[in-house]
Amino acid sequence: MHATKTEAATLSRKPATSRTNCPLGYERVELPPEVDYARHFAHAIEALHAEKRYRVFADLERIAGRFPQAIWRNEGEAREITVWCSNDYLGMGQNAAVTEAMTRTVTAMGSGAGGTRNISGTNHPLVELEHELAD
Repeated sequence: MHATKTEAATLSRKPATSRTNCPLGYERVELPPEVDYARHFAHAIEALHAEKRYRVFADLERIAGRFPQAIWRNEGEAREITVWCSNDYLGMGQNAAVTEAMTRTVTAMGSGAGGTRNISGTNHPLVELEHELAD
């Protein structure tokens, strides 16, 4: 059952009473019919900008074989920069043996995590890597 705009509602985490027929044992709680969430969100974003807390991530393109160089893209322009804060401090992300192993694995299994490991499990090659590193 879907609530119309005039009967906007949500479910609370309260135990069900005999008066309710909502799924999962929750009781129905009425919301104000005219909540302007878009305006509320816009004001929150404006406040982040005003407080200088709005995060904008650097648009980077790593240059294989030229670690730690990258191309930084901003407002239609691009320039080469040096990334001094990379967590790839040993350059293993561009090591031939590592990239070849990654290519073989992606070809066999596809790419992407598919979700966090506590929800969708861990890819077997990562389990093997963890065991190897632990040794």
